[in-house]
Amino acid sequence: MIYDLKKEEKSMKISNRFYTLELCETSGKILSYRNGNGREFIARGVLPPLFEVCLTGKDGNRERLDSDHAKSVTVCRTSDEEIRMDFQFAKDFSLCVRLHFSDESSEIRWKLFWKNKTEKFVDWVDFCAITAENRFGKENDFRVFLPMFDGVELDGFSRRQRYFPYREMEYPTKGWEGMYPSCATLQFMAVYGGGEGLYFGAHDAECGLKCLDCYEWEGAIRFVNKLFPGTEEEEYEYGFEYVTAVFAGDWHDAAERYRKFAEESFSLTRTKDNKALPEWVFESPIVVVYPIRGHRDTGDMSVNECYYPYTNAVPYLERLAKATDSKLMAMLCHWEGTAPWAPPFVWPPFGDLKNFQEFDRILHEKGMLLGLYCSGMGWTQKSSLIDYNREEFFEKEGMREAMCLAPDQSLPYGYICNGVIRLGYDMCVHTEKARKIMRDELNKMITGCKADYVQLFDQNIGGSPCICYSQSHGHPSTPGNWMVRDMCTLLDELEKEVKDAGRDVTIGCEGSAAEPYIGKLYFNDCRNYQGYAIGYPVPAYDYVYHEYISNFMGNQNSTCMYLYQGYNPQHIFFRTAQFFVNGNAMTVTLKGEGEFTWDWGTPWETPGPDQESYAAFLKELNTWRKNGLREELFFGRMVKPREVECGKYAVECYEGEYPLYATPDNPTKKSDTIYYPSVMSSAYATEEGMTQIFVNFQNEPQKILVGTKRGEKICICKDPYMQKNEMLTAEGKTELEIGPLQVAAIKIL
Repeated sequence: MIYDLKKEEKSMKISNRFYTLELCETSGKILSYRNGNGREFIARGVLPPLFEVCLTGKDGNRERLDSDHAKSVTVCRTSDEEIRMDFQFAKDFSLCVRLHFSDESSEIRWKLFWKNKTEKFVDWVDFCAITAENRFGKENDFRVFLPMFDGVELDGFSRRQRYFPYREMEYPTKGWEGMYPSCATLQFMAVYGGGEGLYFGAHDAECGLKCLDCYEWEGAIRFVNKLFPGTEEEEYEYGFEYVTAVFAGDWHDAAERYRKFAEESFSLTRTKDNKALPEWVFESPIVVVYPIRGHRDTGDMSVNECYYPYTNAVPYLERLAKATDSKLMAMLCHWEGTAPWAPPFVWPPFGDLKNFQEFDRILHEKGMLLGLYCSGMGWTQKSSLIDYNREEFFEKEGMREAMCLAPDQSLPYGYICNGVIRLGYDMCVHTEKARKIMRDELNKMITGCKADYVQLFDQNIGGSPCICYSQSHGHPSTPGNWMVRDMCTLLDELEKEVKDAGRDVTIGCEGSAAEPYIGKLYFNDCRNYQGYAIGYPVPAYDYVYHEYISNFMGNQNSTCMYLYQGYNPQHIFFRTAQFFVNGNAMTVTLKGEGEFTWDWGTPWETPGPDQESYAAFLKELNTWRKNGLREELFFGRMVKPREVECGKYAVECYEGEYPLYATPDNPTKKSDTIYYPSVMSSAYATEEGMTQIFVNFQNEPQKILVGTKRGEKICICKDPYMQKNEMLTAEGKTELEIGPLQVAAIKIL
């Protein structure tokens, strides 16, 4: 270990064969962070404070402190493996940073401690500040990885500015703003290019509330690492360490490092051993999403006669089951007796209860499943779609005491679906009144019908509750870890509700279950396609947790806001292939008369995809999933795939900010084009070896070259029943031709 203090530069340097880190001796700023090859990751001369602290008073007033404005700073070496930095702001607030490192490790571990004797609470701390050099456009493979939407790669900021600009996480939150555990399902970020990268992750086994995000700042890339401690203690020390490390590779290699932490830190049960998972999960049902009323989230809510009375849908479901040779789960939208998406009350169902129960009976008699979309822990004062109003009930029952409050203790309308679908608030998970409502609503559903799956926490992304600053609920006055603990309490209470009712019902959420809820929410509505709003979706969540989870493709809502079928007639095949190779059960959304549509948001007037081809594609995929690739896609450990040489598939994006839903009469203009391989691929390790899966989602054959190695024993599989395999010894790269809308695999034995 080289330890170098240069007074003339006022910098302190630590170095080993992996990295060189240079800190400002007078401010603690990160001046430089280079790997062993000399690659610089920090934007020199664009240096934020090492940390920023937000203090919030009982009156809601806020004060921000940062390391650049401390009254005194001491940076010193305390041992061969530790640097300590002390920041004194005033006699009533001080903060200490400790860095731990060793000669034989690529990791640096950062920890924080503070003493707060002010009358305000520490709302959040942004630490440690990484501002990376912006090489977008300068290096073809320069990327930033964010854990939002199950994992997304950024290759610039233009799409983000167009669709989903950076928004600071604050009350009220939607959960999309880099919130962890929520939209951000993992606790690490990375920047890389040319096969060299910098990893930074919160190795927090308690899964405390955070914001993980980035934005363009002074031409550089400013990463956000906010912790919301949720404590009123005068002295507080992080119970975890931030870890920074240089690495070789891309997001797969960063995810590999994080997976090691996760498997060592969390109590995880492999899918193969999880007795809580229902047997129907392993029958690979296709989830079929359709609305009883209306054509999508918003707009006219007239009854759809093709699906109501409820039993009207049965012929369409039978036709689809036959065409795809698959078990189906009818996943009802806008079925609630209240307004659509009007939490928290849903039961009884809309209209004819007896027909609903008859539909339930017929489904199960035919070997199908029943799923119900709900809408989470919001509170609806009034609907924006139909005549529904709970304002009088709200006042009479004193419901304000169960609502999430702002820092100044006010109760403004919430952010989730505000105005578009409803006006209302967010319920606080800490309050018994809110949790009782959720228990009661679930009980009504599971005793009133035989639903197999209830997406009770739709709109609670990842299963996360909303942030609350109430000073009267009994929780700390700022959001934090208490939210995670209380949500786990609610999930345990709901599990007891199901058992007491003698039912076998699976509960899920919108998005993949965030880390603390993986063992409690077993089947969830993936939303990784939202990553198109800012970059390229990548399956980082599946990479880390595929062995422990079972999710489905989701209703694809909002896809039509980024992709237009007029430019991308194959994009539904492309997206379905993505979810398939990532190990997720498939989902279809229906418009009128049982026809496939592009996603939950596309107007029914828009011509749908080729019905026959898409049904045949679903059958092909699900046949593989139930047979030849069952072990990989249900139980395998996702691994970094071998390099594949193939053509490119162009995904065209819209121009403008949040365009209206495009129709043939009102298309929007193209903006940028993003490229994916012309064949979708992923790889899994099983007891038999490594299998790489390939899906040709296009209407023409695709030739590919797979990076096999000379002398490797491989098995080429093109038959889902594995009866026509070709065994051979690789002579180097292996050429493979895959027919239109077909699957193939190579097993490396």
